[in-house]
Amino acid sequence: MGAATFSVVNTGSLPSRNAQPDSAGALLTQSPTTFGSYAVVPGAITMSSSYATGGDSLSLVPSGLKKVVGTLHFAQDLGFWGGKTGYSFEVAGTPSDPLVKVYATNNTEVANATNLSTVVFLVLLVGYR
Repeated sequence: MGAATFSVVNTGSLPSRNAQPDSAGALLTQSPTTFGSYAVVPGAITMSSSYATGGDSLSLVPSGLKKVVGTLHFAQDLGFWGGKTGYSFEVAGTPSDPLVKVYATNNTEVANATNLSTVVFLVLLVGYR
């Protein structure tokens, strides 16, 4: 199964394509915005080099969240950082074990084992800490 990575980003300064995460997995660390028991964390999801049918797993460790209850997409993959164009995604799976399911331009799921390592989605993750 492929594994997508989540990197926390400062919304005022997006990371370069070659940026490396620190030991906690964050490119730029900032406190999440909280609303009661919910937290909102801005970030970038980078897909894997071997996409898994049904969606790549997504570790919540870098976000500091224990469960994801929703996402707000800043942008679909529009070629940022040399990525491919035309992909869209949804968060599937369960709140504590999310999957990133990717669709091609014809609205069908990307084929198993497709290399999507240059595909980056900008999102706000909403969840519990």
